[in-house]
Amino acid sequence: MIKNYKMEIVEKLRGTIQVQAEDEGQAYYIAKQVLFENGCDRLFCPVSGVDEDLYEYEGDLLSITQSVEECEEIL
Repeated sequence: MIKNYKMEIVEKLRGTIQVQAEDEGQAYYIAKQVLFENGCDRLFCPVSGVDEDLYEYEGDLLSITQSVEECEEIL
């Protein structure tokens, strides 16, 4: 008999972007805003024709960690 399962999966992307700012505080603010609006995946791997405005940040993906954490049978 086939059962249904809810799986918890985790993906952690780590990398860098470049921002232009007047000081470190403003750089943090800009980076947080850009991250919140777009997410790491789009910043590090922008889609040509869709994310043209993100190329200016020169996203550089440094590492990816992926895992399956939990498994729960759905009754």
